[in-house]
Amino acid sequence: GNRAPMLIAGFLWKDIGQSNPSVGARNTISITISTRSSLLAGTEVTVSGLIGSVEGNASAASSLAESINFDGNTTFELVSWELERGVLVVRVANDTEARIPYNISFDVFN
Repeated sequence: GNRAPMLIAGFLWKDIGQSNPSVGARNTISITISTRSSLLAGTEVTVSGLIGSVEGNASAASSLAESINFDGNTTFELVSWELERGVLVVRVANDTEARIPYNISFDVFN
């Protein structure tokens, strides 16, 4: 197992992409990660640098929560979305498997 207290999972694969770079358009952000070891339930994963969205009102977090897609499973859950800083935090709800790609996608407006 990997329940060692100092274990660093490390990423085998991490990728982020967008569906539409046009100004004023709906844009689906897709994130794929795969780690060297499993991530245990409760682990938080932070994605930063998601700046440039004009969806800057109070409904941004609830809008993101409605549009977030965890690849049809419940492996991750939304912790926070800080629009102004461009930071998304998700929590591992169920232990992941090592070397398996996990996808997260959500919509923003450019």
